[in-house]
Amino acid sequence: MKIQFYHNPSCGTSKNALALLQEKGVEPTVRNLIDEPLTLDELEDLLNLLDLDARDLVRTNHPIWKEQFSELELDDEEEIMLALIEHPAMMQRPIGVSEIGKAVLARPAERILELLAL
Repeated sequence: MKIQFYHNPSCGTSKNALALLQEKGVEPTVRNLIDEPLTLDELEDLLNLLDLDARDLVRTNHPIWKEQFSELELDDEEEIMLALIEHPAMMQRPIGVSEIGKAVLARPAERILELLAL
């Protein structure tokens, strides 16, 4: 099974989810969201696959969010998406996408295994 894995390598949950996939013999295609942030189109596609709104991917406890974006209306999808693209560390992760287009926000990390049950 092919899986695209979006993560931040300094995030413990991301590391754990990646290890779970590897324990199952899956070597996903890994994209470091910090080094290679999503484009607006890619973020929109991921949100559609996840069936989530942009606000659902915001780590509202992240210092950058608190300092720069706490006044941002959480129903302003475009502004939130632009903030997540500019500061990808504020994004909930990891996210896995299977080759058939099923996506999961792996929080907790064990949720990544849902992609293997397809």
